[in-house]
Amino acid sequence: MPTTTNYSNRLIDLSLFPEKTSESPVNLGIRPIPLVITGKLKASQNYIRILLSDVGERKENKLFGSTLYSSFKTTNISFPVQIYQIFSSQNLLVLKWIKERYNDQTPLDERIEKVELINYGVQPGGQIILDIKLYTQAGETAEIHLPVKWQKT
Repeated sequence: MPTTTNYSNRLIDLSLFPEKTSESPVNLGIRPIPLVITGKLKASQNYIRILLSDVGERKENKLFGSTLYSSFKTTNISFPVQIYQIFSSQNLLVLKWIKERYNDQTPLDERIEKVELINYGVQPGGQIILDIKLYTQAGETAEIHLPVKWQKT
């Protein structure tokens, strides 16, 4: 999968997406040989990083993150639609936070237009599965399969 078409005059990130070698869930982290990314992969990675970070956990920016993970942990999920409701509200807040930080130098393929939840469910062992589709302002899309570890408190 190409990461970009042109690195010149662009800010790049290091990829936190490890190579998937089996059907087991993987943890985000820097690869042994870092891969630089821009475009829809950079937008996807930044979106996921914010969505899965707890709001207030970063001293340098207390507004960074969402309450997605804590909402899953503290809600007695009785109906699958509750997953959709929690994701939808947090998705709007994350997108608002991200879009407020775009500037004239942000390339269109790194600007998120919208994010949709295309499938969701609960798997045994306390895992919520979110299938997400991200759309950039350049018209590109990225599909993300996101397992979120969840345990009732």
